[in-house]
Amino acid sequence: MKSLQLAVEQIKKDFPQKPVLLREYNYNSKVFDEKPNPKYLFRGEEIYQTTRSNYHRLTISDIEDQKLREYIFKLSFSLMPIIKKDFNLDTLDINDPNYKRLTNQVGAFLQHYGFPIVWLDFTEDIEIAAFFTSYKNNTGKGRIWIVETQNLIKTGEKIIKLDGTVAKRPTLQKAYALMMPNAKPDFQNPKHFKAEKIEFNISADDVKYFDKKHLLYTDSDEISDFIINYIEQNEDNDLKELLFKIKNGLKQ
Repeated sequence: MKSLQLAVEQIKKDFPQKPVLLREYNYNSKVFDEKPNPKYLFRGEEIYQTTRSNYHRLTISDIEDQKLREYIFKLSFSLMPIIKKDFNLDTLDINDPNYKRLTNQVGAFLQHYGFPIVWLDFTEDIEIAAFFTSYKNNTGKGRIWIVETQNLIKTGEKIIKLDGTVAKRPTLQKAYALMMPNAKPDFQNPKHFKAEKIEFNISADDVKYFDKKHLLYTDSDEISDFIINYIEQNEDNDLKELLFKIKNGLKQ
């Protein structure tokens, strides 16, 4: 099995990144516009038996699950005018179907701030994916998934570009999010998603070479500060342990 550094060089050669035009929904004009997106998206991880969202890995009661959904929806609504600063919230009625869709999309950002949601993280930068497969990986082995963005669009998957906003973490990570519906919770299942993967050994030299811990920093992150304040002002006894963990993680 090759090293991580050799694997990254192979991926750069076999899957050269370039922009492609894909249709994106414009919530202000309510039409689809063609915008440049990366041809490939990458995800680095340890070699797990399944690749599921944080939400699908979570074990909680039905009461906690309902509370969590409500909490995330309300938080997402509060975050909407901050993350989507170019979006005029007054133009969208709460009964408009696009209202819930937009709130769900804003909720995708919360993955980067500790909330368990039904989205899976990807990046357009192969070296960022390499960092995430090596960071705190004690197994000495890892993998990188490669998926063609256009294929996700063609098969009707919901994918969101998360960079380019005031949300510092996803912007630094050049992040995208792929929705993992309950009917298709495992990215590794070929019946659910079509993707390539490359597996490799990870050495101490690889970890040092791809060290990008600054991608996790939340200093001077407007979204991180907002979430901390929101949790402190909106307590929920059923979610007390989870919210405490999220808040403390953001303060580190």
